[in-house]
Parts: sequence; structure tokens; C-alpha cells
Amino acid sequence: MQGVGAAQGDWLRAQVAQFRRGTNTFIVTHLPNISAAFPEDAQGIADGEALVFGPDGKGGATLLARIRIEDWPTLAR
Repeated sequence: MQGVGAAQGDWLRAQVAQFRRGTNTFIVTHLPNISAAFPEDAQGIADGEALVFGPDGKGGATLLARIRIEDWPTLAR
């Protein structure tokens, strides 16, 4: 993976903030990208962990939950 700069973080942050009514969007990325876009929210993130975002009411996104990889099977039921 190449180094991640501010432009990549800005792009990812903008993508995450697009909440389309009546839909869910999954964005799959790597640690350097999510850390560049959301440095505080991604602290200590583990392999396979998901960050769940929702609208912040100001045109951006806010972290709602973190889902660890070992919790995914229980969510499928």
C-alpha cells in the first residue's frame, strides 16, 4: 500500500458523509485510509472491525458503533 495523504482522507470522509435516504452503504477500506479520514474514531481498530457512521446533523458523519469481527456472526441471525 502506498502512503495515504490528506486528499485520500478528505475523499473518504466525504464518501462516508453521503447518507442516501432509505439505503445503507458499505465502504471497505484499509487501516491507513480510515485512520487518515477518522483518526480519533479509528484509534485501536482491530483487523476485521467495522465502524458504523450516521449523519451528524451538520453535513458530516458521526461514529455510531464499532463492530468487532467476532461479533459479525451474531448479527447475521
